[in-house]
Amino acid sequence: MPWEWQSTVSSGEVQNIREDYRIDLESSITIGLDDYIDTQNKNVDFILKYNMFYDNAPARLYVPDPQSSTPVLFSAPRRHSQFSFNFRVEF
Repeated sequence: MPWEWQSTVSSGEVQNIREDYRIDLESSITIGLDDYIDTQNKNVDFILKYNMFYDNAPARLYVPDPQSSTPVLFSAPRRHSQFSFNFRVEF
């Protein structure tokens, strides 16, 4: 439900409870060459972007250990990052 703020994964008596929130950050910088070079009324830009996504309660699953049958918690990564570089020319 939208008003629930905790994510619970359980296996028998074992539980993993985490606060369920996400953070998505984006930053970018644009360097325009038209300010430094005569580009004859054309816009030439280099764009560098960074995105970071953080999930405090990613998908999780308990799997029994094949040797001892005790539950082992598997979890997706909490943080994902992405860099991108763009080159733009406008006529």
